[in-house]
Amino acid sequence: MTFGLGMPLVPELALAALAVLVLFVGLVRRGDPEHWLGWVTFVGVLAALGLTLLTTILFGLVPAIHATRLNVQAALAECGMMPPSTLELER
Repeated sequence: MTFGLGMPLVPELALAALAVLVLFVGLVRRGDPEHWLGWVTFVGVLAALGLTLLTTILFGLVPAIHATRLNVQAALAECGMMPPSTLELER
């Protein structure tokens, strides 16, 4: 796979990189009476990234690990896709 500007998420990643660069420039700028505003924004960005990571783990990784159970027939019977009587006949 080759990297190109037409690939998905390339413009979004470039915009995110520019936003972080502008944020850091605002944090290190001297003589600004509202210097705390940059730090509040930085904490907000970190909180958003942390929340994204948490929801990725909870709603993506945990169900994926749970779905890799070895007994597929028992899992199908548990969710109602296979009648329990079919499961009992195969034992």
